[in-house]
Amino acid sequence: MEWEAFLNHPEVKNSKYHVSAGQYLLGKVLHDVSDCLTSFRILANMAASRTDIPADVQNWLTRWLPIFENWIKILHSFWKYEETGSEDFPGIFQKICSILSDAHLPSLEVEGLTLPQEKNSKYIIVSSINNVVRLNLIYQDLLTKKYLRLWKTDYKDLQSKI
Repeated sequence: MEWEAFLNHPEVKNSKYHVSAGQYLLGKVLHDVSDCLTSFRILANMAASRTDIPADVQNWLTRWLPIFENWIKILHSFWKYEETGSEDFPGIFQKICSILSDAHLPSLEVEGLTLPQEKNSKYIIVSSINNVVRLNLIYQDLLTKKYLRLWKTDYKDLQSKI
C-alpha cells in the first residue's frame, strides 16, 4: 500500500491519536522491533547461564546477540522522528529496513536447532525463536510497505508453530 493510500484509509484517517499517523506508526514499529530485540537479548543472556542448552542453540544465540544489540543501539536514534515528526516517514521506514536487512536470517536458521528437553530451558529457546519470527514478520511488512497491517497487527500475539 502506498503511503498516501495508507494515510487516507478510514481507520487511519479517523484515528484519535494525538500525533500524526506517521508518528504513531513509527512509534509502533520501533516499539514492536525493540520488544523483539530486547526480549531476545534477555532470553539469550538467560540461556547463557544454563548448562542444558544444546551447543547448536547456544551458538545460534551467541552469533545473533551482538547483531541484535547493535540494531537496538542504531534504532534508538529513530525515536527522535517519532517525537518531532517528519515529512518523510516512508524514507525513515526504508532506512529501518536497510538496518534490519538481515532480520530474516535468524528465523531461517531455527529449523534445524535442537530444542532442550527441560521445560524452562525449552521455554527460553522457544520464546527466543518467537521473537526472531516476529521480527522477521515486522521486517517483511516494512519491506513490502504493508503500512495498514503494521498499523493494525499486534505482533506480540503472533507465535511460531514450534
